[in-house]
Amino acid sequence: MHSEQQPENTDVIVRRGTDCEKWDGMAQVFGRDDLLPMWVADMDLPAPPQVVDALKNRAEHQVYGYTFRPDSYYQAFIDWNRQRHHWQISPECLSDAPGVIPAMALCIHTYTAPGDQILIQTPVYRPFFDVVTDNKRKLVTSPLVEDQGYYQMDYDDIAQKFAQGVRMMILCNPHNPVGRVWTADELKRLGELCLAYDVKIITDEIWADLVYPPHRYQPMAAINRDLANQTIALLAPSKTFNIAGLHNSIAVIHNKDWKKQYDQALKRAHLDFANIFSVVAFTAAYRFGGEWLDQLLGHLKSNCHQVTAALDGYGGIRIRPPEGTYLLWLDFRSLGLGQDLIIKALVEHGKLGLSDGRSFGREGDGYMRMNVGCPRSMVTEGIARIKESIAYLTEKAE
Repeated sequence: MHSEQQPENTDVIVRRGTDCEKWDGMAQVFGRDDLLPMWVADMDLPAPPQVVDALKNRAEHQVYGYTFRPDSYYQAFIDWNRQRHHWQISPECLSDAPGVIPAMALCIHTYTAPGDQILIQTPVYRPFFDVVTDNKRKLVTSPLVEDQGYYQMDYDDIAQKFAQGVRMMILCNPHNPVGRVWTADELKRLGELCLAYDVKIITDEIWADLVYPPHRYQPMAAINRDLANQTIALLAPSKTFNIAGLHNSIAVIHNKDWKKQYDQALKRAHLDFANIFSVVAFTAAYRFGGEWLDQLLGHLKSNCHQVTAALDGYGGIRIRPPEGTYLLWLDFRSLGLGQDLIIKALVEHGKLGLSDGRSFGREGDGYMRMNVGCPRSMVTEGIARIKESIAYLTEKAE
């Protein structure tokens, strides 16, 4: 990242009028479009200059015909994971998809049947619910256990539900929205249960690169060979490098039989195509984005600290700094005002758009998710608007 393009020195990029969901789609969610949007999980920051330059160079060619993913595309991903995460991946293990959630849906279609039980750990990213129920599978939830804002897996509950016939589980690592980065010991214990009950593991690891030291991303498939063969890992550069709109992801499938089934399903669905610009961005990001990402992580961690220092304890709000992601999980429960009233105050008085915690499951009642992947000025403004909303609610209650 060039010094003049470091996030703390970045002006707010005008995204209105670009058909941007975060800015142009506010009215559909909040009923008005004059809010500061800190909800959709993409960043109001420019992509790495190397990615921008690569896209410009390709666009200047002026011919945009059919393309494919070359060996250099896969090698960039392999080298990135070896260097940053000490994860050795063979090219024979890699498959494609237009996105993590579409790949998840493809896995559900390929490895389960209608009516099969699939487990998710709540609160969690809303599409985890939808991708199960939309495909006529039975949704099973295992709530995470929360203590002072720190979340852990409930292994006894998981084992009990596995014993009742769960066929597959979908794991979020790092976790959206609670910000946990699961440790090797936590994942190994979960994996042992999956092996004991023959439960397939689909891991959404889209946040893998956005982890704050001393925490470290641990791929489930890198723990041991047995878990590698029981896991399908879904990754993408979209969150890391802010290129989600290019719709591209990759699946790591060590189990040869499972990979064959996946690739056949991908071909049957006619999803085995490549987009010129997503291939270019993917390759440039993983090949040249390391230094840029290191600087970005410092900026995001500082943003998280700024919000936590300003709001933890303010008016009863509780926040635990995330171990990964640029998402903050704000706990408003002690205010005792009810979710609808809090949202109304944030929207109508503070003119701030946050994600309703209830969209992540019933365990999210009383919470709001705040996206701090943005310039410092937006974070400062977001904090002020939350304080104004809480002050308004307090005054009204009196």
